[in-house]
Amino acid sequence: MLLPAIAILCFAGAAAAAEEVSVEASRLDGAVQARALALVAATWDTVWGTLTDYEPLPAFIPGMKSSRVVARNGHIATVEQVGEASFPFFSFPIEVTVLSKARPPEAINVRALKSNFRRLAVC
Repeated sequence: MLLPAIAILCFAGAAAAAEEVSVEASRLDGAVQARALALVAATWDTVWGTLTDYEPLPAFIPGMKSSRVVARNGHIATVEQVGEASFPFFSFPIEVTVLSKARPPEAINVRALKSNFRRLAVC
């Protein structure tokens, strides 16, 4: 889902089709931490397939310009993503390379390998 950048933008894209959306932002150690949750009317297989098919993400995630898998080994993918996160009073560019470990059907753990911001976490 720049889901780390993906987290910020993935949930922004899900919000368009969501029945319920919750977004929280706070400062943490000089950084902005954002958490978003969305309830969507879709099967688990559809949600899982969408979240782990990284290259089409820019087609439906606002602000994401590109998402490219640079390496894949089973459920582990290295993904480069470029985009922009926009908030009411500011925006910032996002350039991130993440290591995504899918653990079907429970979770997708995402860790930033390289980014243009200090800290990135996706839960």
